Amino acid sequence: MAMRLEPAILRKLNERRVLNALRLGRAQSRTEIQKAVHLTLPTVSRIVDSLIAQGWVHEVGPADSALGRPPVLVDIDPSYAVAIGVDLGRKFARVVYTNPLAEILSTTSVPIDQVDNPAKLASYLESSVRQHHAILRNLTGVGIATPAGNPIHHIRNPFHGIADDPALHWDSASLIEAVEGRLKLPTWVENDANAAALGEIWFGRGQSVSQIVFVLMDVGVGAGIGINGQVYEGARGRAGEFSDTIVDFRADPCECGCGKRGCVGIVANSAAIQSGVRKVRGDGANLSMSHIIQQAKAGVEPEASVVSRALDYLSLGVVNLIEIIDPNMVVLGGATLISDPFMIDEAIRKVRQFSGTDVPIQVTAFGAQAVAIGAATVVLQHVYDHTRLIENVT
Repeated sequence: MAMRLEPAILRKLNERRVLNALRLGRAQSRTEIQKAVHLTLPTVSRIVDSLIAQGWVHEVGPADSALGRPPVLVDIDPSYAVAIGVDLGRKFARVVYTNPLAEILSTTSVPIDQVDNPAKLASYLESSVRQHHAILRNLTGVGIATPAGNPIHHIRNPFHGIADDPALHWDSASLIEAVEGRLKLPTWVENDANAAALGEIWFGRGQSVSQIVFVLMDVGVGAGIGINGQVYEGARGRAGEFSDTIVDFRADPCECGCGKRGCVGIVANSAAIQSGVRKVRGDGANLSMSHIIQQAKAGVEPEASVVSRALDYLSLGVVNLIEIIDPNMVVLGGATLISDPFMIDEAIRKVRQFSGTDVPIQVTAFGAQAVAIGAATVVLQHVYDHTRLIENVT
């Protein structure tokens, strides 16, 4: 039996469809929008007028027309709303304020040990919002991306990750409660790789394709899978956790949260690279990632071998994802991976070497802010995606 929606819900649903058509096509006439959303022209005109009155949409002038009166174009007003995205990393919390098109208006960051519980993070965000009041006309919500391995956005699962990660003592329920209590804004929590994938799908490299894989290599490693504009989460919310996939079953036993050996995530991250170099050079060695990468580029040992092994593990994991998912595109991101073109070039070369695949492999459109922008996109998704509204009322 067909679902019956209340008129107010149906109106909001259609508003989201119109906004999303403008996100995808930008400045359009009412007739062009009507063709995109398959509603009647009077209905579209009413919706556009309502969105103009609310502030989401504005008229941007007449279209070029050689015949008759040119239609008036409308577009999303980039100055109207602001989304907050938080990248709750293992060393820093990075905050971005974006407009409705995920374009950054301002950024801030703070060492993670200064916001190492939900109350402190909520207090920091409240103070930051107060300082940025001049650009914050209409706050729509807060998205928080974390490096957790478990489906933390499925409420009340404790964080898993590096043993000394301050976020280990948090859960998404307490985080949402603290931030919503302080800022009085809807708040969502998402895995960092999933958030980055979502940002790429909606506003970055993945806008024109139906399936992407976002691979994140930083202090940890992970992947987000995007299918038809949505992040694929899997039955238990663990889809994309390729850090725990095995690429070398003959590897020596080593510490890994999953208890297995030869996992992608135990080798393909900055902490493992630094640890590998330290074992050979000793504690007095220069262990900054920039120095290690420069040494590896020059072929200096042990840096060259340690970095090469890390990229072997990562690339084999990517190859497995490609073979299983068959995506239109792979997007690479994460501070360790994008810190130097050498890392990207070597990762791509090894993927090609191991598989021969011709799947396009690109670097994230958002650089070091990919996760934070992805977190903001979690908020903006609830502005544009009508399916989210249907989920909330069914």
